[in-house]
Amino acid sequence: MATPVQKPPLLHSKVDPWVLGGASILFFFLFFTVTKSRAIVVPAMVVLAVQNCFVLPHFTASYHLAYSRGRTFVKRHWFILIALPVFMITSMFWIKSQFTQVFARPDELQWINQGLSKMGLALKIPPDEQVGPLLVSAGFLFMFCTVGWHYSKQVYGTVIISSLHEKYNFSDRQRWLLKQSLLGAWWLALVRVNTGVYGGEQMGFPVRYLGLPSFLLTISYIVFGIILALTIWQVWIKNYLTTRSHAPWRVFLPWLAFFIWWLPERIPEEWKITFVPLFHAVQYLSFYGSFELSKVSPSRLALYFLGLAGVAYLLFDYSPNYFDQHFGVIVSGTTLLYFGAISTVYLNTHHYLVDGILWKLSDPELRAALLKR
Repeated sequence: MATPVQKPPLLHSKVDPWVLGGASILFFFLFFTVTKSRAIVVPAMVVLAVQNCFVLPHFTASYHLAYSRGRTFVKRHWFILIALPVFMITSMFWIKSQFTQVFARPDELQWINQGLSKMGLALKIPPDEQVGPLLVSAGFLFMFCTVGWHYSKQVYGTVIISSLHEKYNFSDRQRWLLKQSLLGAWWLALVRVNTGVYGGEQMGFPVRYLGLPSFLLTISYIVFGIILALTIWQVWIKNYLTTRSHAPWRVFLPWLAFFIWWLPERIPEEWKITFVPLFHAVQYLSFYGSFELSKVSPSRLALYFLGLAGVAYLLFDYSPNYFDQHFGVIVSGTTLLYFGAISTVYLNTHHYLVDGILWKLSDPELRAALLKR
């Protein structure tokens, strides 16, 4: 009798499919059934619990992984791990010092807006726009446009790692299609939201989108539809016809979950604001936990997690609020949440870049820990 092939779990064979995507799919259908596309208000305690227990700790988890890899690793990636944080902290206070300065003279502003029009964008910088609000708004635009790219890369890595665990093989062409289908969903969502101009407010600051031409959205739908159809046929159906068995759940569910996270339109914004970051963070922390469990005991990992949550609260919640209360920007008698807003932009942007140097299967230590080899 042949010995069964051992399939190493990320955390646990029964838990992996849920934390890597399955729980978010189930929650989505429950959420959609309850809300029926109506606007809802998520209780503040739920939002705080999600933020402080999962979302913020997943940022500090990435920093723990990066800065605990030793001096050689930090020196090799000095620009992202040293120079960029110094620049961000310095620019944070420089923007505050220039906050109420007018961004550009009328003739300069006219030249800039004409350039935006020539690029086919409806976005315009309003007269007398100040440096602070403009740069914070531009930061939010960049963050919102790139977050889906970051999520798609994480999901693609999740699918590939899970496939290696399950010994479920993808050809190079199939891997390419999987990646393009995820990037296509991100691109479609990006174009869809940027066909408008005004995106409401974020922490008291206006969010302005690009105002892309509407024909680009039509093209994006067509291209994405073709890529998605090719992926379903060439990857999932073709593999089923070859092996006569469906894809393992922890391989397929993360891929499916990404489209549910990113594409639904007629669902309350709370889904994307509160719950999608939650499921992204849970997926991320599962990999962090797997990596650390290759070196420490579960009880030590639990202490690590408590430490991550505490540090995350101090750095990303308490500190920005403290600075806003004591050194904040006051405009027309109102204190703006400047430090809270700019730290959110910088934290997310830096996190994307740190992950880009961390999660590489070419790294022998990471590969051995995640693949249990």
